[in-house]
Amino acid sequence: MVLGSWAITQIQELAADPLSMGYMPIRYTQEDGIVYSVVGADFNIGINVNSESKEAARAWLDWFINESNYAIDQGGISPVVGEDYPETLRAFEELGVEFISDATHREGEEGWLDEIDNESEVGLWQPGFKQMIIEAGIGNLSVSFDDIMDDLNEKWAAGRARVAE
Repeated sequence: MVLGSWAITQIQELAADPLSMGYMPIRYTQEDGIVYSVVGADFNIGINVNSESKEAARAWLDWFINESNYAIDQGGISPVVGEDYPETLRAFEELGVEFISDATHREGEEGWLDEIDNESEVGLWQPGFKQMIIEAGIGNLSVSFDDIMDDLNEKWAAGRARVAE
């Protein structure tokens, strides 16, 4: 499954044996045996600079982050530095996955993600992007996951080379 960790808790609620449902990283980005996985917040929370209730907003924010249990209940990584990974991401920890976050582009590389995606014809934002992975996973296609990832990586590398020229 290629969704966020929030989906695991929802699927576990439907399973006869919730612990039989897990989440593992897929090999989108692997180098020298290290698997990388992108992390990103579901929501960005903060206090509006123009708020007339900054103290109340701060109290809510502190409660939400430290006491609400939202991250754990949703199977996500806690925003509190040093907290354990949720059980839903135990496989990531066991495999030594290194997390990288979406960062802003480097100067001069504005718009490259979409340019590379278009040039490579990978189609990250297309509805059928994950369809081949799903079809292969359920046995409808006789192509391996590694072959699919190798193909996507080759296309992406070629597209990136053309955009970066």
